[in-house]
Amino acid sequence: SLHDALPIYFVPAVKKAIEMHKSEIAAIVSDKEEPSFENTILAYDNSGELLERVYLLFSNVESMAFNDEVAEASNVITPLISAHSNEIMLNEALFGRIKYVYDRRDSLGLDEAQMRLVTEIYKDFERSGANLDEAAKAELKEVNSAVSQLQLRFSQNLIKETAAWTLVIKDKADLEGLSADFIQDAAQRARQAGQEGKWIVGLDNPSVMPFLATSANRENRIKVLDAY
Repeated sequence: SLHDALPIYFVPAVKKAIEMHKSEIAAIVSDKEEPSFENTILAYDNSGELLERVYLLFSNVESMAFNDEVAEASNVITPLISAHSNEIMLNEALFGRIKYVYDRRDSLGLDEAQMRLVTEIYKDFERSGANLDEAAKAELKEVNSAVSQLQLRFSQNLIKETAAWTLVIKDKADLEGLSADFIQDAAQRARQAGQEGKWIVGLDNPSVMPFLATSANRENRIKVLDAY
């Protein structure tokens, strides 16, 4: 299944996308032309599209279908993304070009949207430590790496705890208001949990949201909402 193959599919996809992003950044940095909105700001803003798409897809799988295989892939992907982000945001040559455009922004004839893009990109780099000295940058990289690992552990713990809680419905009358599709899904969840003939509601969005929106059983809605 796709889930079983996640380490096979997503990890190399992220690695490939990171390499492509690095090439795009290198092209910006090595440009011999004077830094401009088009060859620096816009080029940077347009870079990393493949990485963004791949990582967004993986993040959706991670939040909606978490299992041991997803966790294995995440344990590899998260530090890769963190290190790549550090490398870009603390890239002196890249920041130098961005700062060159930023310092001259009022004389470039930029429209409102372009001016905002220049300003926000500069602020992102500044807030990420681009103006720090080398010792502080090295320390920041270590801090960012540690934070990334803690965020990963927290998100995985949260997903596991969310998946562990369920509401088991035993009385068919308690299904009032719920759609046929929802009831079918809840019955399938129960079968997979070894509780044939019952219905299970989880805290994942495909289960919790329609249940809270349509269930006629107020007491059960309170239980689910409190747990959520």
